[in-house]
Amino acid sequence: SGAAVLSSSTGDDVIVRNDSSATGSADLLDPDDTDVPFTVNPNNPAIDDHLLTARSIATQKSVALTTDRGAAGTSPDDTLTYTINFQISDYFSFGGVSVADVMGDGQFFDTSFVPTLTVTEGGVTTSGSFILGTDAVLNTAQRTTCGAGTSAVTFNVSNALVRLGATNGTLSGGLAVGANTGATTGQITFRSTVDDEYLCSPRRGSLQPNDRLNNNVTISGEVLDNATQASQAVRQFEDDTSAAGTNIVAGSIGKTIYARNGVIGGGSGSPAQYAPGDTITYRVRHPLPTSDIDSFRLSDYLPLPVLLATGMNTTFIASSCGVPAVGRACYGPADTFHNLAGAPAPTISLDSVGNVVTFSYANYDSRTNAATAVDILFTLPITSVAMRDDLYLTNQAQAFFKNSFGEDASTGSIVQIDLTQPQLRIRKGVAGSSGVGSYSGIQHPTGRTFGAPGTACPGFTGGTINSSNLAGAPDANATNLDAGDIVRFAVVVENLGEGLHGAFDVRLSDSLPTGFVIPASGLNLCVTNGVGSALPHTAGGFLAGSGSAPGTLELTDPSALVGALSADSATSGLNVAVITYELELASTVPAASAQTNTASITNFSSADGGPNYTSVNPAADLTNAATVTVKEPVVAKALVATDQAHTVGSNVVVGELVTYEVTMTIPEGTTPAAQLVDTLPAGLAVVGINSITPSAGLSTSVTGGFAGVRTNAQTALASPGQQVSFDFGTLTNANRANGADETIVIRYDVVVLDVAANQQGSVPRNSARFSYTGGAKEAGANVTVQEPALVVSKVASPAYGDAGDTITYVIDVRHAPGALQGSGNFGRRT
Repeated sequence: SGAAVLSSSTGDDVIVRNDSSATGSADLLDPDDTDVPFTVNPNNPAIDDHLLTARSIATQKSVALTTDRGAAGTSPDDTLTYTINFQISDYFSFGGVSVADVMGDGQFFDTSFVPTLTVTEGGVTTSGSFILGTDAVLNTAQRTTCGAGTSAVTFNVSNALVRLGATNGTLSGGLAVGANTGATTGQITFRSTVDDEYLCSPRRGSLQPNDRLNNNVTISGEVLDNATQASQAVRQFEDDTSAAGTNIVAGSIGKTIYARNGVIGGGSGSPAQYAPGDTITYRVRHPLPTSDIDSFRLSDYLPLPVLLATGMNTTFIASSCGVPAVGRACYGPADTFHNLAGAPAPTISLDSVGNVVTFSYANYDSRTNAATAVDILFTLPITSVAMRDDLYLTNQAQAFFKNSFGEDASTGSIVQIDLTQPQLRIRKGVAGSSGVGSYSGIQHPTGRTFGAPGTACPGFTGGTINSSNLAGAPDANATNLDAGDIVRFAVVVENLGEGLHGAFDVRLSDSLPTGFVIPASGLNLCVTNGVGSALPHTAGGFLAGSGSAPGTLELTDPSALVGALSADSATSGLNVAVITYELELASTVPAASAQTNTASITNFSSADGGPNYTSVNPAADLTNAATVTVKEPVVAKALVATDQAHTVGSNVVVGELVTYEVTMTIPEGTTPAAQLVDTLPAGLAVVGINSITPSAGLSTSVTGGFAGVRTNAQTALASPGQQVSFDFGTLTNANRANGADETIVIRYDVVVLDVAANQQGSVPRNSARFSYTGGAKEAGANVTVQEPALVVSKVASPAYGDAGDTITYVIDVRHAPGALQGSGNFGRRT
């Protein structure tokens, strides 16, 4: 036998095998190879190979939906057209060619359509119709006896060709009898009608969605001798098979959002935006092309913890109800299935573990095969469980059903919602003060200004404060303030979340450190939105007193459905709360102390009375602090006098008394554990404390006041002493005039000692150290030691003489030119 019909669309290597050979070798033609072919086992080709079997006669079968009487797709009463194509190998001749076709259960041969035949042989085409009962024989025995429910029809191609005028019923390939006359091919068409039910179904009669309609074909013929066109000495027959089929159309589930808060189509955004407290009505639809159902159910898998299946009432409302109430389900506007006589209503079952709502239907057969649809609406509330903002939640619905063979099938559909939630951020800063302070950080929003202490509400100017101009404000700290200064703080709470209803139950706390008190005039508390409109609030215990536990300020929600802070907006300012208030640095505030004032968001929710969302909010956004650093004391030391008029400036000589003055500037408030210690080097010693002079507003906790401080220091002083110490205890500056400094001035005498360290030009370095709780300051005032530089000269007069002459000698001791001049007993001596 030779090759017949070959085709390959894979692009793989091609292995050609004779159809009569069971084993053996074949040539592998590798399109990527440039060398000669090599041998492989055709029963185990390489993984990228495609095996083609050469046949002397071949057939292929296909099916198409010709008349679609019901729903779109194959269904009862539709007409199917089957096409059988066949080919004869170029090297073979066949006689007695016959095509046997078997239609599976669920369809029957359409006798109203006359089957057709077209054959091309030797370049000549013969076409016409079969005659039923003559060259097309129909056998329906299996339908009437219900053996398999099949119909069989045999097409005698050779006989039909003779009847249609062909020379004979023999079919020869293009090269079988000489010169190439072209391909020999044929085609048969016939039709079938889809039944309403299987005659011999293993389960039940009516055709169900996804049921199979099969059709098998076998072409056969006798292989003739090419030369004689007669049977061979040993007669040979060949055949080939093919099949085609289709399935009964099955619908596909669709899931959509039908209503929000009872309003049809009330959702907006893509996906639709929802917020806790909303109700969502889902719509689940499924077309039933034939209205025949078997084990049909619709299951809706709800996203936890936002939608809870257990919130559904299991009693189905078997009628259309517009938009069902929360927890209820009813027919949607397009449900036509329930209008059929005896059509079952769904029963509702709930799976609390899987969080699934299932609508199940009893089996149903429709004799009319009308196309209907299931359409179910159900409504659930969106819970207020704390979750992050802007999460996409996917909800999947799935349809399940069986066909007549008990095979399961399913289709699915998903829909998403954008779950919007509030998300808050708090910022706090020093907005201003009555003192002469310095500020670091962002003090005011762009183009907006927080008012000075005493400013009335809304407490800022320049226009709306909104998310686009906050620019990180308020976030400023202050330094160089002291007791009695009024400090104005600004707190901004911003809703960055998209929660449609805003932020509810917003509660803030603010800690009041011991260094602050509420001014006599009050907090001057102002709570507004970014537009400047007052926000109702409760502030019981808010900043109740110095050192008290953090108080609470709660914004009042306009209603149970609207939160105090609107959803995130770049420009409206309605998502912003601006809180300003004033505190006074206490009279006891320690100098140089850092008074940190912390504001925190302690509660907010997505619904009135809902759970606290702070656990899912970014922790860094829940708290912010502002720090006021109190002025530090300032110390200065100076040399103010000496007891020798001949020394100039800081030049001193051994034995000279030096008067030092130390000035300490004390900030308003208290300076605890204040102490001044001056430790002198070996060349200097304190010999006496002259005075301590405080400003009128200063006081000390030391017994006897500043006089007692002097007495204590003098008593402890060695004579002379290398160190002098003044213990002031707690200093209190009660003066509240920011324009005037309060000081303590101390004067004490120091002697320059006659020690080896004090050489010409040496500088005995020293400094006074003023220490206090929280810090220390130092200041120095150095002196330079000077010593005499003498020049001695001696002159004899007369310069010459002899025995008995008197010689006078003059010895002159003087300071060298430029040397330090003093009042010592130096001069001319004779």
